[in-house]
Amino acid sequence: MPPLYGTGTYSYNYFYVDDIDVQLLPACPRAYNLKAYDGTATSVTLEWSDTINSTSWVIELTNESTGTVSTINVTSNPYTLQGLETATAYECYLETVCDDGTTSRPTQTVGFTTSCEIRPVPYTYDFETADEFVCWTPVSGDQSRYNYANHTDNGTYSLRFGGAYHRLILLPELETETNQLQITFWSRPSSITSNGCGTLSVGYVTDPNDESTFTPVGTYNGQNWTSSVFMPQTEYLMDAPEGA
Repeated sequence: MPPLYGTGTYSYNYFYVDDIDVQLLPACPRAYNLKAYDGTATSVTLEWSDTINSTSWVIELTNESTGTVSTINVTSNPYTLQGLETATAYECYLETVCDDGTTSRPTQTVGFTTSCEIRPVPYTYDFETADEFVCWTPVSGDQSRYNYANHTDNGTYSLRFGGAYHRLILLPELETETNQLQITFWSRPSSITSNGCGTLSVGYVTDPNDESTFTPVGTYNGQNWTSSVFMPQTEYLMDAPEGA
């Protein structure tokens, strides 16, 4: 019989084992260690391990936005899925096809999300559609804290900052270098009598994963407004380093 063997360091820490089930090896063993990597806006590569050196597999791919399930027969490992929708979450699992034509149990399910396409310049966005907002990347804070109904210059939704929340959010990647750009937007504080609105800053980052690399170009204090109405603002980003 296969044994179980445990070791420990502290007398009050344990492993627990329950509900043992021992069966014969399946005639068609399943693959394992399925992983997704090298994702782009429209593709991702899948790779897995196989105990029987099979040459045929079936991938079940689910688009989580639409619920659409696609069955894909493949004969190579790794395999690159093409033609995916941008900025979309997917789940998939894989079954091995054995020499006798039977299929194995499925692997574990893995999930991945395709990236957003690089946006051309000029770029405009009014926060009215959620499909574009998913391409804005929160570096700090929760993305759900940004998209806010009402309190808008034109339409239903706007971007909200300040108060008790410290947040940094990035625009989608643009095809033009930051130091060749200017940005124009409308903004207003919720109050001109309280400093609780904090400040709003516009600038650039040199590392999109590190909030500490943010350099402000323009900063706005809510108490500088004479009334709580939207005002146009423009900032020039010519001092940003290459790659920012």
